[in-house]
Amino acid sequence: MNVKQKALEIGLSEKQFIGLIETFIRETAKDLEQMDKASRDNDWDKIGQLAHHIKGAAANLEITAVFDAARSLERRAVTKEREDAFKLLDLLKNSFTSFKTAVNTGEG
Repeated sequence: MNVKQKALEIGLSEKQFIGLIETFIRETAKDLEQMDKASRDNDWDKIGQLAHHIKGAAANLEITAVFDAARSLERRAVTKEREDAFKLLDLLKNSFTSFKTAVNTGEG
């Protein structure tokens, strides 16, 4: 992700855009922690709600891998496809971790 280019595309300064990315990382980490608890509690509504929240934020920042995983997880939560949902939760976590790593190393 080219931060300068992306900031220009959405009409923000580079500093503002970096702030959005930092907020996304912080809030998504919290959402994933809540999602782990919800999965242990078999709370499909909560899983779907959190996946929807992550999906929207990732879409706004054009973080495609995280968006795709969250969208798929949200769909499985609605239909309560437990086995697929657990796999997709792992995929979402891995996609998020890859994004964080890329941002921290300057590749994102």
